Amino acid sequence: MKLALALASALAIPRSSASKVNGGGNEIVQLKPPSSAILVPIEQLQLPETTGEALMSTSSKEAPKKEKAETAAVSYGRPECPCIGFNNVEGTTMVLLGKSFENYPGDLGGRCEAWDDGRYPGDCEDGSPGKGQGWCAKPWCYVDPRRCNIEVLPTMSSYVPTARYHNAPLFWSYATCHKKGEVEDPGTFGSDGCRCVGFDNLAGSMKFDVGGQKVVFPGETGGTCEAWDMDNNPACAVKGKKPDFCEQKYCFVDPCSCSLKEPPKVSTYLFGSTMQGKTVFYSYETCGGKDMFTASRNKHACVIHESAEDCKKQSRCAWNGAKCLGKELVEAKVCGTAAFADGKGSEATEKSGVSASRPLAALLAFIAAVQCASIM
Repeated sequence: MKLALALASALAIPRSSASKVNGGGNEIVQLKPPSSAILVPIEQLQLPETTGEALMSTSSKEAPKKEKAETAAVSYGRPECPCIGFNNVEGTTMVLLGKSFENYPGDLGGRCEAWDDGRYPGDCEDGSPGKGQGWCAKPWCYVDPRRCNIEVLPTMSSYVPTARYHNAPLFWSYATCHKKGEVEDPGTFGSDGCRCVGFDNLAGSMKFDVGGQKVVFPGETGGTCEAWDMDNNPACAVKGKKPDFCEQKYCFVDPCSCSLKEPPKVSTYLFGSTMQGKTVFYSYETCGGKDMFTASRNKHACVIHESAEDCKKQSRCAWNGAKCLGKELVEAKVCGTAAFADGKGSEATEKSGVSASRPLAALLAFIAAVQCASIM
């Protein structure tokens, strides 16, 4: 009522549009239609200060406040790695989870949001880690890796494997939805300075050489930090006490961009396989795990050779003056710089930022290859 009176008093009617009539001692104003519309600048309206609370009934007081809070909380990623796609679009997106498709929102990945929470079947509903927990509750969005210059590289999406953005596969990122400088959980993608490589949530399988026999592992093995051997290595399938290495987390890494104190090891599971022309390496340290596997179960590991003579006999190894390591870690011609050539690690490389730039360059090269293949 107060607001209505305020509006009536503010919209003062010109005298030319009214006339007075005396009636019973009271002055009555008769309004006449003006010859033209009355325009009152909004800044001239002297309205009392009115809050949303004064305009709502008791039952709906909190609605505008909640909407405002939600709007303010929307994030489109960090400026150096912005989200891509549409926002607030109605509809559904079909995502591939394993061998089946599931319905996700139509604006999937268009902004930073915990898209899997309450949607990913089982794990993010009543399974593990569960709704509102772990990775289910972590916000992420789709990004263009060519415009993503942050400390944690984006990951290729397996949810919509055939989708393309500017003729390149879709990539997603947790890191861009975090505050700048916030370190990703090393239990997920490895420590800063030695990130995991490979594909996360990749459907399919790979055959690993385990003790001379071919064993099927998930296609996403090594793409993130997990105890991959626990459910896949036959030695870990025994009842009762399992070997100590079974519960340790590890992932595959790029030897040319791994500057940890403990150097990565040549993989025995994928011995003979390569990544961008380099031998495949793995690391427990980058995942916060303890390497209880290499010494007793990796016959291809360079570090088990204790002399320069024995080291030189191994085609994929090189002696750095103190220990036997993978060639990529010692010989500069392979990576452009020798991370462990002096036996002290790559402090200079790490500080210069060279190691951080290599994964991005490799990722861009991969995208370019995909684009060329799609054109051909």
